[in-house]
Amino acid sequence: MTGLPCAGCGGTRAAVLVLQGEWWRALILNPGVVLGSAVVAAAGVYALAVVLLRMEPWRPRFSGWRWMLAVAVAANWLYLLTVSRS
Repeated sequence: MTGLPCAGCGGTRAAVLVLQGEWWRALILNPGVVLGSAVVAAAGVYALAVVLLRMEPWRPRFSGWRWMLAVAVAANWLYLLTVSRS
């Protein structure tokens, strides 16, 4: 409606590129998807290790992660606005 790209603009194409192993092209298209994919993969590996090895789950003591996530989403959107791929 506004003509501006959304925060997830190009996300599907970037996700497909990540799955195809073309990380650099995905990073240029939408860096948030590449970072998000890496975080989800690392969380999955960690969760599997906790379950299989019966480890004590790590509980972060840092309460500012929500602000960090908001800043990361805003930075990704700002990148998409400056590149304007829509």
